Amino acid sequence: IFTCQVRPGSLFHETEDATTFAFW
Repeated sequence: IFTCQVRPGSLFHETEDATTFAFW
């Protein structure tokens, strides 16, 4: 899941965002 594609409004996506960002 990419943050750019997903809106940083959902808590679930927020968690994924942190993991993805850390991976990058």
